[in-house]
Amino acid sequence: MDENPYAAPKVELIEARTPNAFSGGRWSPGNLRLLAWLSLALLLAQGVLFALSFLGGMQQGDPLDRYSLWLGVLCTLLGCFLSWRATQFLVDRFGARGMAWPLWLSIGLALVIQAYAVLFDTQLDGTPNAELAGFMAMFLPSGLVGLWYGVRVLKIRLPYPSVKVLGWLDVLSGVCMASILLFIPGTLLSAVALLPLALMFLRGARELATGAAQAS
Repeated sequence: MDENPYAAPKVELIEARTPNAFSGGRWSPGNLRLLAWLSLALLLAQGVLFALSFLGGMQQGDPLDRYSLWLGVLCTLLGCFLSWRATQFLVDRFGARGMAWPLWLSIGLALVIQAYAVLFDTQLDGTPNAELAGFMAMFLPSGLVGLWYGVRVLKIRLPYPSVKVLGWLDVLSGVCMASILLFIPGTLLSAVALLPLALMFLRGARELATGAAQAS
């Protein structure tokens, strides 16, 4: 008689299961941890890039400008790779939809902007000119695509908390970049977004490791 038939159940009515696309072997804890470390490495590289850009702005023609340029190329390539893998993760783990178009547009725009920066490196010294105006104008479509991507991330149902934070940072960064005038805060926000990205990968790695331990 100690049991109350009207009491709330003390166990989950539906067992939480990870999708087969996520737990079926396409992802492994080791790979996800590697992606997390790459995210943190990119955050560190972005910090170095900001520092080099600041020092290079104080001394025009300094060799630091060349290091900053090619470090920017490496950061762009790694960022595109992480965006691609993160989107795959969101699709496989949470069934995210509508991610393909904003993903590939953002990657394409990032590569175009970086190629433009390499091509017109000497003209992009802060002096008002046509090349600088063209460079700044590309922040508008880039920001709008980033905003689109962030909105799609926020529409994911029952995500990790880190995914929600990632989505909001993408939205805020996209708005800042699209405004053009706030492109520096937008760039900083996109760098900060690497922290929840790393946490997302680590949470996924822990989830897979726990599932494998329970299965064995």
